[in-house]
Amino acid sequence: MRFAIWSPTAPVPSPNLMIAAAARSTSRIRLGAMVNILPYRNPLLVAEEAAMLDMGIGRGLRPVEFDAFCVPQADSREMFLESMQIICRVWADENFKFSGKYTRSVKARHFRLRWCRSRIRHF
Repeated sequence: MRFAIWSPTAPVPSPNLMIAAAARSTSRIRLGAMVNILPYRNPLLVAEEAAMLDMGIGRGLRPVEFDAFCVPQADSREMFLESMQIICRVWADENFKFSGKYTRSVKARHFRLRWCRSRIRHF
């Protein structure tokens, strides 16, 4: 049986933190985030969290959600693709540097996440 905590008018800024907090209270329920919206999140944090959790990722859909996070929806595709590029590169090369349109001056020397590539699903 699956249950969802979701409200279209109240997006969760950090779904993985909410799941971690809920996991403290149970050992019998399997918890997971349906989708983490990349334009709302820091791609290095998503890469790090994906190393510990099963998660899905997405680009976002509803204007009310973009408004809630002050993110321009028109840029969501570019933001998603840039975030995916960062996530894939940090898993492939722990010493990479990145400077893009939406994410600048990323130096990921301390990330060692190569083993978790298959744990993230695209939606």
